[in-house]
Amino acid sequence: MKLARYISSITLVFLLKISILQSNSLASAVKKPLYIGVMVPFSTRGPSGIDLIETVKLALSDINSNDTILSQYELKAEIGFSKFNPASAIDVFIRMIMQKTIKVGIIGAQNSRSSEYVASAAKSWNLAQISHGSTSPILSNREQFPYFFRTALSDISYNLARVAFSLHYGWTKVAVLYQIATAYTAAANDLVSDFKSKNITDVYAEGVLDQFAVVIGNLKAKDMRIIYAIGQAPVILHVLCEAYKQKLYGPKYVWILVGWYPNDWWEVEMQPHTKCTPDQIYQVIQNYFYVYRSYPQTSTEPTISGRSPLNFNQQFQHLNNVTTTNTLRAYMYDAVWTMAHALDKTEQQLQPQNRSLSQFNYESSDIRSTIVKNIADMSILGITGEIKFFGADRLGDVYIFQFQGEKSQNKTVPVGLYKAATDSVTIFSENKVVWPNGFPPLSQSVIKIQTLHISLGLTIIYLALSILGILASLLFFAFSLYYQNHKQIKLLSPRMNALFAIGCCICYVSVVMMAVDTNFTTTIGFSILCQANIWLLCLGFTLAFGSLFAKMWRVYRIFALKTAKRIIVKDWHLLAVVSQLAIVDIVLLTIWTVVDPLTAGVITSTTTEPKHDIVFKLTSYVCTCKNTAVWLGLVCSYKFLVLIFGTFLAYETRKVTISMLNDSKFIGFSIYNITVFCVIGALTAFLIGPQPTIKFALLGGFIIFCTTITMFMVFLPKINLWRNPNRWGRRKIADQQETFVDESLRGVGLVSSDTTFTTIESGRCALQNAYKKYHKMEEEIKIIKNRIEEMESQA
Repeated sequence: MKLARYISSITLVFLLKISILQSNSLASAVKKPLYIGVMVPFSTRGPSGIDLIETVKLALSDINSNDTILSQYELKAEIGFSKFNPASAIDVFIRMIMQKTIKVGIIGAQNSRSSEYVASAAKSWNLAQISHGSTSPILSNREQFPYFFRTALSDISYNLARVAFSLHYGWTKVAVLYQIATAYTAAANDLVSDFKSKNITDVYAEGVLDQFAVVIGNLKAKDMRIIYAIGQAPVILHVLCEAYKQKLYGPKYVWILVGWYPNDWWEVEMQPHTKCTPDQIYQVIQNYFYVYRSYPQTSTEPTISGRSPLNFNQQFQHLNNVTTTNTLRAYMYDAVWTMAHALDKTEQQLQPQNRSLSQFNYESSDIRSTIVKNIADMSILGITGEIKFFGADRLGDVYIFQFQGEKSQNKTVPVGLYKAATDSVTIFSENKVVWPNGFPPLSQSVIKIQTLHISLGLTIIYLALSILGILASLLFFAFSLYYQNHKQIKLLSPRMNALFAIGCCICYVSVVMMAVDTNFTTTIGFSILCQANIWLLCLGFTLAFGSLFAKMWRVYRIFALKTAKRIIVKDWHLLAVVSQLAIVDIVLLTIWTVVDPLTAGVITSTTTEPKHDIVFKLTSYVCTCKNTAVWLGLVCSYKFLVLIFGTFLAYETRKVTISMLNDSKFIGFSIYNITVFCVIGALTAFLIGPQPTIKFALLGGFIIFCTTITMFMVFLPKINLWRNPNRWGRRKIADQQETFVDESLRGVGLVSSDTTFTTIESGRCALQNAYKKYHKMEEEIKIIKNRIEEMESQA
């Protein structure tokens, strides 16, 4: 009996288990189908074909096998092929809508233009749409596309990364080239706007259609070095080919392209009419950058689906018909899961109302609103990272890639990451950025403005020398006046020597004023110094050189000019000569000052440091006016004529060696000295340009050296003569004078050995007459010699 009861109990438990299993099987069997439409470009093998189809299958399998999401539904997909063509995409969408099965959402399309058409139509059927690959900023317009979302990062996110990348390297001058098409124009406009919002205002944007040479020429003319190019590969290849032709590449240029080009795009996308080889294109794009989506593919962190990125990628390794490297399928996987998660949450919200997703139709705007809201509020962890939306756009991090290595390697590596949360770029330490010069290029030459001043050390040295020169000239001035009645000094025109000392003193003062630049005074003060300096230098030169010129002129008049007339030249005659020269200076300088005064002007010169791309703009203050060359030409021409005439006088009187009556030998040498240094100084100052220290060193040096040498050559012999009257002969000067006259003129009939002179003037007159007689006799001797030679030849 007990055995029968035991057997019956076991039988009952067995029957209950069978009933439960059957119940579960029935429950599974009665799961309601829920359809979504999925658009992929192609049905063939490749990243935009079989890869995406297999990804959708995996996503649906993972969703339907997960009891925590859409447990009462079996999510199914109807796949259509948009072929990257908006017309094909609309055709696929209409076919999906016309089928008996109701679609609760759309996944796709991949390209932006197709998504624009589908999103415009989908809102009329109350369908939410999630794209896995569209990036155009146009799709961010919520008024035009209110139910559109994307798991792919938009160009807005890429643009933020591009701006942050530029800021990271301090590039404040950039160019944006874009293919003239709706999506690319919108992306470029958004990029320019983002640049300007970050105070990168030097942005040059130009659309590209077919005038590639003009576009590259404009970039060269504007010296653009950081170039962002947005567009299809064939169009960008034309741009790069023209960049090669015009040499817009090299270490100082950086090209940043889009990231969705296929591998070897610069080879496989080559067009016959590009007229550039892949090797030439490679020279332009070597080390180019792009910003693009990516995710940590080796991460083992579980996501909302239960799979980690590593596990997800491993699912495709055993499939022969898919590519091994394709990041796009992860965004498709997340798009399907995002839609499923929103549908699941919507189902939970509908159940308290005794409603469900199975009641959805294309007029269910309330259910559509709930689905759209759930997508907008979503925050989940997907294979590609956190999925969170701001409007239509997903907020996410962007990777920065660089093309590195040799052409044969064709290797792009991630070198940085843009963090959307902090709006900043982090450059990786493991994959270092490659710069041809070893450092990042500059977006434009660094311009460093430097105001050049006269060297302080040189100023101190020249001021000290000038002060010493001023003191020396004042001492010589005092010496000339104090000993003007001394027997020997009186013969050498002490008043003219004193005037010469004053001229030298003024020349020294001009050097002192020349040393004062904008380091020590204002611009107005510098203008006043400009005018004063030209006056001092001209008048100082006239007084100093004019005195020498006048004394030399007297020697020439008395001893070198062959004339029978008696010539007497007194000191007031010499003063008159100097006065006339000074009057010409005063008139010329007065007209210059009134008509076109000298003022402080700025001269800018540039030097470059090519290695670091630095341009130094060197500015210096100079004295200038409207017609500087004309006025300087007049002054210098006048002075040059005086110098030429003075040189002529020195040459003509070179044989006059009467040291006790004049100092023509030293005066002549001084005139030579002044002439040479004036010419050298003027030419050097003209050739140097805006280099205040060098110009002051040469001009000031020439003035100090020339003035000092001339002054000491004129005064030292006089001081020696004053200290030792017998230094130049064995007898006194008076004896030398009588002996010279006696030896030179004895037998001529003008003087005898016992002739005496009561005054200096009488002696000079006698000497002058003797020279005239001497020159006349020389001419007669020449005539006699010529006649004798003629007679000898006839004999």
